Amino acid sequence: MIQFTWKVLLLAVAYYGAGWLGVMLAVPRGYTTGIWPPAGVAVAAMLIFGWRFWPGVFLGACLTSTHLAMRGGELHVQEVAMLAIWHGAIATLQAGIGAKLVRRYVGFPNPLTQQDDIIRFLLLAGPVGCLVGATLGVTSLHLFELVDRREWILEWCTWYLGDALGVLIVAPLMLIVAGHPRPLWRGRWLSVGVPIVIGFIVALAAYSFARQYEQQHVYDQFSGRASMLAHRIEETVNRHIEVVHSTKSLYASSREVTRDEFHQFTSPLLARHEGIRALEWIPRVQADRRETMEAMAREQGWPNYRITERAADGRLAPAGERDAYFPVYFLEPSNTNEAALGFDLASDPLRRRALEQACDTATTVLTPPLQLVQDTDELPGVLVFEPFWGQGKQLQTVAERRDQLLGYVLGVLRVDTIVETALASRRWDEIEIQVTDVTQPRNPFPMYLGQGGKVKHERSFIAAGAQANRWYPLWTDTVQVMDRTWRFDVMPSPAYLIAARSLQPLVVLAGGMLFTGLLGAFLLIGSGRAAEIEALVVERTEQLTQANRELENEVLERKRADEALLQAHQELEKRVEQRTYELRQSQHRYQDLYDNAPDMFATIDVTTERIVECNATFLASTGFDREEIFGRSVFDLFHPDCLEDARQAFDLLLTRGELRDAEFSLLRKDQERLDVSLNVSAVRDEQGKVVHLRSVWLDITDRKQAEEKIRQQQAELAHVARFSTMGEMAAGLAHEINQPLAAIAAFAEGAAMRIRNGTADLNSLGGVVTRISDDVHRAGEIIRRLRRFIRKREPQRTRIDVNHLVRDVIQFVASDAAHQEVAIELQLTPGLPLAKGDAIEVQQVLLNLIRNGMDAMMEVPVDQRRLSVATVPWEPDMVEVVVRDQGHGIAEGEEDQVFEAFFSSKSEGLGMGLAISRSLVESNGGKIWVTPGKGSGAAFHFTLPLEQS
Repeated sequence: MIQFTWKVLLLAVAYYGAGWLGVMLAVPRGYTTGIWPPAGVAVAAMLIFGWRFWPGVFLGACLTSTHLAMRGGELHVQEVAMLAIWHGAIATLQAGIGAKLVRRYVGFPNPLTQQDDIIRFLLLAGPVGCLVGATLGVTSLHLFELVDRREWILEWCTWYLGDALGVLIVAPLMLIVAGHPRPLWRGRWLSVGVPIVIGFIVALAAYSFARQYEQQHVYDQFSGRASMLAHRIEETVNRHIEVVHSTKSLYASSREVTRDEFHQFTSPLLARHEGIRALEWIPRVQADRRETMEAMAREQGWPNYRITERAADGRLAPAGERDAYFPVYFLEPSNTNEAALGFDLASDPLRRRALEQACDTATTVLTPPLQLVQDTDELPGVLVFEPFWGQGKQLQTVAERRDQLLGYVLGVLRVDTIVETALASRRWDEIEIQVTDVTQPRNPFPMYLGQGGKVKHERSFIAAGAQANRWYPLWTDTVQVMDRTWRFDVMPSPAYLIAARSLQPLVVLAGGMLFTGLLGAFLLIGSGRAAEIEALVVERTEQLTQANRELENEVLERKRADEALLQAHQELEKRVEQRTYELRQSQHRYQDLYDNAPDMFATIDVTTERIVECNATFLASTGFDREEIFGRSVFDLFHPDCLEDARQAFDLLLTRGELRDAEFSLLRKDQERLDVSLNVSAVRDEQGKVVHLRSVWLDITDRKQAEEKIRQQQAELAHVARFSTMGEMAAGLAHEINQPLAAIAAFAEGAAMRIRNGTADLNSLGGVVTRISDDVHRAGEIIRRLRRFIRKREPQRTRIDVNHLVRDVIQFVASDAAHQEVAIELQLTPGLPLAKGDAIEVQQVLLNLIRNGMDAMMEVPVDQRRLSVATVPWEPDMVEVVVRDQGHGIAEGEEDQVFEAFFSSKSEGLGMGLAISRSLVESNGGKIWVTPGKGSGAAFHFTLPLEQS
């Protein structure tokens, strides 16, 4: 076992090493290669060592695929694991198929000295067997979105060519190293192995030169496009900042800017510059001027205006007390930025530092990326602050600037929109760009990540694999935007690399490797012919020597023939004795198996109906001795309750020839009952007449007891459900009982009053007593009906008038229906035949369905709360009850789930009502199902068998 494990690990290392060489020769993006040496390693290993070494191929392929996928940086860890396992299975399957084809159509081990064998070997192991890996492998890359559908054919051809060339070159080398017969393959090292290795090295050198030339050419073209792209974005940013300067000139040219003037001035600028999220005027408001400024803003059309700041929970709240505030006062466009109105920029540390820097230095300040107040997405923006002190003022000191500051013109810029604007005029789908604020190198701020002017939220090639993968050239440059430093990282997309690459390096590699493979095949054929000639000389010499030996031995063989004949006769006699002994032993084993089988066996004579043979299990189960059983009529064993059924079953058996799974009860010798399942088959003579019956009796007493216990538990569960239903209907039942009790009290009080006043007479008192008696009977009937419903009892299958039963249940729910404002409609078929079942269990099912229907309509308007109960004949021997509601209905796919235990569509339901209902309906011989309503609601159906069926 240890030696096998070491060989498997060695094979995995060899596969991984060959795979590393293949990865070094991979075409952009590294998923396919012009030659894949592991394909030759795998198929040769399967041929040399056998199929049981497949774990080595699988492990090596998994490691190689993991290395390749992690190197690309485009997949999550889970995806890398799935892809590695899948590619490991593909490599193992391909090697197994290639080896199977070679073994079947060429034969192996094979010295490969015949020209036809060599050609078939190379074709089957290479071009034919490699169809599997290319097809399944490229398809998996497409499913993992690593290969576009348009690239499928090219990638398939590259994969297929790489695998086929890998087999043509590496498989012969593997056979030279470890193939059998060893003397022949070892002798081919100089004549075949060395030329193949030299050709392989020359082809690699030519491919390396062609690939380096192509990579440099692709990078030079890409750098030019990336530089142009960065320059366009820089110009667009500067144009947007100039808009903020222009807005400041409005204040420099006017004594007082009104809200309308601000709107008229900024609207054209915003329309031409989509990257500006907002233009704002931020006045400086002293603490004693706060209420005045808020009131002025409300008078100008903003009734909810107030100076706010962001609270600890992230929501906007009234600003706390400060010496001065810098709230948003003028804001355009106001309809999409209303959330920022009144926000005090000095309440945020980052914005406050920018305000102070712009005031102290008297310059325009650009902030680092930050979350905008008016935006709910996660994309950042930047703020441009222009301080304003008044018309024509020249302030020299920081103290003067802080003292005379009037406010700021603020521009809110969205970097993603600016980049999209810069890229809108040309097609940049094939390039990814990332813009980062690196003013503080230790704490860079990412501002934009997108492809072709569209913001991306998924993982980036730049973030995941640009530095790790040599196929993705990364162009980087920094620009100075005001006092901030922005870095542009630009990288081509996979589509760009695919479009830019040429087939020249692949053609060079494929051509060189194909020449090397054909050279190896030619050398194999030449060395095979030389080996054939040498083998033929050796064979003919051996034949002559063998002929002489045969002549010498022929005389001796004749003498030995007589001795061998005598010995054969003696051996035959010994074999006859041995077979006789084995036959007796077999008979003993059969008898022991028959007697000690767990089931009861018995053979019955048809003519006398008596038991003529049985096993020990039969005697132990019935309690009789063998003498008591043999000769006894089989019908003496049956319990009197089922004796007539047993006779009818045996009569039917003589007609059909067999009896399957018939259940009866036997009487043991101690008069205990024994439940059995009986299987009987007939034994016929040559004329086809039944002469014996072979029977198998299975003891099912434990199973019967378990079924009875389940039935009792089901009845107990149904009883608990009825108690729960009555608990839920307690309010309605109390109301229904209170009505006759209230009437009794009223009539009794009236009669007492008449008696006290002396105005009573016998006729009037007789009528009152009659009314009191009627109400007493009415209340008593309600209580008796309730006691019958919740009483614990055994199921009783009797005849049922389904229409009458429906009306009884409606009386139960009448109060709840009135309380929930549900109209109940009865559609009962008159003259409906009587059904058979347990009336209480059927009432429980119907009551559960009606209450579920009423609960389902709680959110439906009152005028649409209609529930109907219908009874109709169903099939020849059944009656159907249908309960329809206008509620929320049943979701698609849940028609069967609603009857499962603990499944409920109610927020507080346990999900047991419909499960119990299904159990009760099926125990009464019917079935239950649900169908969607027309437009809304649902219809629950259940059936009951008719009495005569």
